[in-house]
Amino acid sequence: MKNILLNSGVVFAAVGMGTAVQAADQDDFWGRFNLSYQAAFNMSASFSGVGGYAAPGHGAAGFYNDGFVGVDSTKNAGGLTTYWGYDNASQISGDDVFMHRSVASAINSGDTDPGVQNGVQLSYEQPLGGGKHWHWGVAAAASWTGINISDNRTLFGNVMATTDGYSLNGSIPPLAPYTGTVLGPGMLLQASPWDFHSVVNQANAAQIIGSRKIDANLYGLRLGPYLELPICKYFSFEVGGGLSVGLLSSDFSYNDSVTISGLPAQTHAGSGSDFGALVGGYVDAQADVHLTRHFSLTGGVEFNALGTFDQTVGNQTAHLDLSRSIYITGGISYQF
Repeated sequence: MKNILLNSGVVFAAVGMGTAVQAADQDDFWGRFNLSYQAAFNMSASFSGVGGYAAPGHGAAGFYNDGFVGVDSTKNAGGLTTYWGYDNASQISGDDVFMHRSVASAINSGDTDPGVQNGVQLSYEQPLGGGKHWHWGVAAAASWTGINISDNRTLFGNVMATTDGYSLNGSIPPLAPYTGTVLGPGMLLQASPWDFHSVVNQANAAQIIGSRKIDANLYGLRLGPYLELPICKYFSFEVGGGLSVGLLSSDFSYNDSVTISGLPAQTHAGSGSDFGALVGGYVDAQADVHLTRHFSLTGGVEFNALGTFDQTVGNQTAHLDLSRSIYITGGISYQF
């Protein structure tokens, strides 16, 4: 009887010790919620189709910045036309009237780095296994980042300046400004620029003043495994990585004024909204300082690659680059 009781006691003691050890092991790694502020860096934008300067008639043949040479009712019989005009007396030289056309092509603004973008993140970590010196599990997070990027730089574009000379055929030109008619009568002008033609490319001769702006909300979701390494009772270190998804709601607007010396400014403006989804990946590292059994302070860094997002409004396109985003986070966690 004593042996039976003794053996029973040993069994219960062993079971109790096993249960206690298991409870201790489970107590080493807990599920936790993290609420963090996040500062986003290395988000940039560029803008294409900026500026541009079109001659009257959208650069069609015969239209110039300071006049025109068109087709009259006779279809320019004899190579002459009454349907022409010019703006300034300085365009007359000898027996010729000179017409000038300056056209600037649209340019790409280059990258604009706005610095830090602010946001918040809520994450949950579910432990799945491990031991005394390491734990592993799955982490999920939802985040919001406000993206505000403005480009107010003065930009410059190249200009192609064309000069054409048209013969007056010995006639005395009418005083400037002059505009002939399709039906005539009027002074006849040689309809083709046979006297003189030149093209000069002028570097940075078009000045672009204005602004281009993106206001966007980035809603992020990420999911992936993590590994936690407890360093001591009060400190642990985590690394992880996995899938990252971004939902982007974007407003893009611009207002540019383009000036070429001697010509009136041309204004380009537009605004619009767009929405898109981006898919990529992330890797992160986090340090935890355990204040109590349930509360810890957290700080970490995350690299997130979501790719690029393009939004077109009018003649301009905004290119938002989120392919190399870096997040610095800091907050508090609750373990249970």
